[in-house]
Amino acid sequence: ASEIGDNYWSTEIAIPWEEIRVKPTPGTEIGFNFAGNDYKDYWVTWGPTYGSFQRPNTFSYLRLK
Repeated sequence: ASEIGDNYWSTEIAIPWEEIRVKPTPGTEIGFNFAGNDYKDYWVTWGPTYGSFQRPNTFSYLRLK
């Protein structure tokens, strides 16, 4: 599900745990980035990419609860 507001966007994502080989247990941290294409600003991301999506050291983290 996605929602676009006046100055934000929000999305809900279903993650296939088996495909990314993670057992979803509380406290697990996962390096993660999410990108979208904005008609005005082109690419927007949750974590900084500094011009490349292939930089895991710049990813943000999800901590499972």
